[in-house]
Amino acid sequence: VTMDWGTVIFAISCVFLAAIVRGFSGFGFSLLTITSLSLVLPTVIVVPAIFMLEIAASVHMLPGVWREIHWRSLTPLLIGCFVGTPLGVWLLGNAPQAQMKLALGIFVITCVTLLWRGFALKTMPGTAASATAGAASGLANGAFGIGGPPVILFYFASPAGAAAGRASLIAYFMATDIMGLGFL
Repeated sequence: VTMDWGTVIFAISCVFLAAIVRGFSGFGFSLLTITSLSLVLPTVIVVPAIFMLEIAASVHMLPGVWREIHWRSLTPLLIGCFVGTPLGVWLLGNAPQAQMKLALGIFVITCVTLLWRGFALKTMPGTAASATAGAASGLANGAFGIGGPPVILFYFASPAGAAAGRASLIAYFMATDIMGLGFL
């Protein structure tokens, strides 16, 4: 892929701003960079590169949050993600780019709307619901490189608590980025 200077500056700016958000929250890097970079570059090139950057950035955070991880929910989420990711990877490699960009936009807008409207769960979902959320995340992770929104909704809407949610998200994203990169 040949890039002009405007594209290079735009890409560097997107990565820099997303890194600031990730440094503050512990997540969001992939969502912001892949969504913005896919406007000017093919997603099939952007996704693997961002996975590698995300893994490198996550390695040092995991030991500090290990005790707070909500393992009872994380395990079925990861199993569901493992099931959904191959289909998403297939879509990334085979679906037309225009439709993938449209699907990416609809996916992000839907998830943001649910977060914005205060979607909340009264209890922690069971194993089947957790695995289903993981499968949705895996599909999105493989197809768009941003499997975060379903799981962010899952933890932010749950009664697990902020510390457990943040720790579980950090562990989840590192695992799914490694998984997604392996499938790619």
